[in-house]
Amino acid sequence: MKKQSHPRFPQTLIRFQGLEGGVYGTLTLVARDRDTLEIQLGNDFVRINAEGASQIAQALELFSGAPVDMVVEVEEEEERDTDVVVEPEPPAEPRLARPKRPSRRRVA
Repeated sequence: MKKQSHPRFPQTLIRFQGLEGGVYGTLTLVARDRDTLEIQLGNDFVRINAEGASQIAQALELFSGAPVDMVVEVEEEEERDTDVVVEPEPPAEPRLARPKRPSRRRVA
């Protein structure tokens, strides 16, 4: 088996593009390392620790109607040699041009 040729982090967890409500239009969640989550809005970002990320997850569960008392246990992964397959991101959809305004005629 091959050894892992590149680190697991940073890892993009989810990316939303073409969002409304601002000049940024993108929201990305990136795991910087095992204990740090980076929330990106366009080129701006905020980094929070695992406890803060857990609180955000609980707030999102309340918003989505998921059961709050549910506890998720994560088993620690063993260090082992594995093949890593990196899939390229799909190309972003092209943005459509704005419709042109009709020319105005001056009335003399």
